[in-house]
Amino acid sequence: MNHRLITCFRFALTALAIVAPASILRAQVPGLGTAPAVLTIDDAVKLALERNLSIALAQSQVESSSARVTGAFGTFLPQINLSGGYNKRLSNSTTLTDQSQLVPNSPDNSLSASAGASLQLFDGFSRSSNFRGAQYSYDASRQSLQRTKEDIIYQTRAAYLNALRAEQIIDIRQSDLDFSRERLAQNKELVEVGTAQIGVVYSQEAEVANAELSLEQARTDVVMARNNLLALLNLDPVNEPQLSSEGLASSVDSAMVADARQQLGASAVLFQRQGEQRLDIKAAKLRLEAAAMSVTAAKAGYYPSISTTIGWNWQKYGDIPSSSGSQFGLNLQYTPFDGFRTKEQVELAEANRQSAEIDLRRLEIQARSDLRQTLARLDGAERQLRAADKAVASAKQNRYAANERYRLGAGSFTDVLLANSQFLTAQINQVNAVFSYRLALYEVRYQAGE
Repeated sequence: MNHRLITCFRFALTALAIVAPASILRAQVPGLGTAPAVLTIDDAVKLALERNLSIALAQSQVESSSARVTGAFGTFLPQINLSGGYNKRLSNSTTLTDQSQLVPNSPDNSLSASAGASLQLFDGFSRSSNFRGAQYSYDASRQSLQRTKEDIIYQTRAAYLNALRAEQIIDIRQSDLDFSRERLAQNKELVEVGTAQIGVVYSQEAEVANAELSLEQARTDVVMARNNLLALLNLDPVNEPQLSSEGLASSVDSAMVADARQQLGASAVLFQRQGEQRLDIKAAKLRLEAAAMSVTAAKAGYYPSISTTIGWNWQKYGDIPSSSGSQFGLNLQYTPFDGFRTKEQVELAEANRQSAEIDLRRLEIQARSDLRQTLARLDGAERQLRAADKAVASAKQNRYAANERYRLGAGSFTDVLLANSQFLTAQINQVNAVFSYRLALYEVRYQAGE
């Protein structure tokens, strides 16, 4: 008996420890807010964690799991029933005796009250299995909530970097347009003084038109990128914030790349940390444990059940003195054959357990594959950084040389246009390379569960 009391006490402490944090998680669904005036990448992550609807949904699932734990714990507690009643006869009812006399059947008024309690002593380990399974499910939902937060953090950083990249490309496109317009004005002056053909004006006007078109496309890309970011933050897209590059280096050099690689560690270490740290893998393992507990609970039908009851009742009829009594019962129930219903439940639970095991294995394989691909993208991003830096330096010198040759009459205007186009492409590729590297670095840590 003492051992049973200690076990129940432990279950009570566990249930209270689980239920209490759930009340802290409970929050209203965030509404559509107003974007701040200036937004850094850290501010964006903080807002996403506070306002994203996917996180609010995951929090509600944690609360549901907590309620199931509470319900499973309640099966260990006694069931208490209280009842009371009052009856009054509205019409007189009499009985004719052998002596032809009418006598009342019963008093006109009656009172009654009863109280009872029942407690399940043994049910084939069904309650303990269901309770442990509910605990595993609750822990899995908490891990899933944390993984959802990691998902939102990565998605927010990716959306922020994409919006910031689009804005920097606008600056490059605007600078190219300004340069093309200056070149057009110079060419017109050269044609007026007779040192150049009118064809160079037409060619440069086409370049200006193309630059204007590219600039408008870049502006459209910025609007779309900002809308994606604000949607993740659950903010009103009407009031667009100003994005700040605070916390992000304007360029990435070889020393920064080497330092980041050292912090990440070797690939083998990353794969090992992934298996230990990925919260979705931990959640899948907990769901597998919960499914295993469901198998044990289903097998409870093969065992007898034992319960005990205790009750008290009180009755009073009219002027007759009241009567009361109490009773105690111990019940044993066993079903030798239930038409294979228990067998069916066990097989269904085992099938669910096998599905959970397959899901875990599939997730582990997919996670390792995603991490390998992300490492490959990081390798490619590092090579692109080095190539982009070289391309910008070479294209800049080439444009300067082409302009000088054309100014001295030793080169054609076509060479000038080609050199300017190459320099523009190199600048855009450099911006893309920097942001691709930053995103790849974030993604490696995200896939590794960090």
